Amino acid sequence: MISRLTKIFITGTTGFIGANIVRRLVSTGFGSIFVSVRKSSNLWRIKDLLGKIKPVDFDFADGKDVLKKIKKVNPEIIIHTAACGGFAFQDNYRDIIAANITDTVNLLEAAKTLNLQLFINTGSSSEYGIKSEPMSEDNSCFPVSFYGISKLCMTLFCRLQGLMSSLPVCTLRLFSPYGYCDDKNRLIPQVITSALLGRDIVISNPCNKRDYIFIDDVVNAYLKVISKKKFKGNIINIGSGKEYSVKSIAEIILKLTGSKSKLKFKKSESKITESPAWMADITRAKEILAWEPVIDITSGLKKTIYWFKKNISIYR
Repeated sequence: MISRLTKIFITGTTGFIGANIVRRLVSTGFGSIFVSVRKSSNLWRIKDLLGKIKPVDFDFADGKDVLKKIKKVNPEIIIHTAACGGFAFQDNYRDIIAANITDTVNLLEAAKTLNLQLFINTGSSSEYGIKSEPMSEDNSCFPVSFYGISKLCMTLFCRLQGLMSSLPVCTLRLFSPYGYCDDKNRLIPQVITSALLGRDIVISNPCNKRDYIFIDDVVNAYLKVISKKKFKGNIINIGSGKEYSVKSIAEIILKLTGSKSKLKFKKSESKITESPAWMADITRAKEILAWEPVIDITSGLKKTIYWFKKNISIYR
């Protein structure tokens, strides 16, 4: 799979997805792992790993700096998870474009100078827009957010690079990951922490649906891509293939924690940007990667709740 001599460079490792990928790679003992960091980065997710990984301060907005430093690292594999715009407070479209498009283009251009085995780009289900049935990679995409537009732009850019050049690139289009080290601003961490601390759980849009996929299954998908290596711009959905409403997720968490917290619903105007269906068609992942999720929603939430109990001080 991954040789102990393989150099792997990962962006976004101070975030939820990137940190979990790094933790798994470190636990396997394979590869020489380089990670991108900024001076302003909060390293809490990977602080205990700093002796086992090699941080590099990258300015992705500076194409010359990226080229210089990526040549020095000279990785065989690049895993790109850094992004902006996935949270409501990240609403400046110029920042989103800079982080998701300009930075990614600079990294891809630098990658062309290497003898690269694989470039994994991280996409998003937000690229699809409004759908009434399971979302397939062959669907036309009409994103309804600046974040979705920027991610679709780079998914298509990576696809074209894979088709027109020798760059071995693949985009994993993630749905709604959850699990260890998740961000406090996301639904599942908010509900779990409120339940554990005995606080009322206030949610809006209880009927909104998402395809929630446990982080271990997500990381397994990245490892499957690494084991294959031969890609030419492929786009692959990574989700559970099932959808759950916000309300049902909160109710499952309340049951699993045994919490006495009250579930309250805040009135909010319905959004025209909310898709009536939100689940992945994972046929392509099964066929190309021989991957499918193995952890159901109840088991995944149990594992997540257990982790949050041990680390609740981080989220207080």
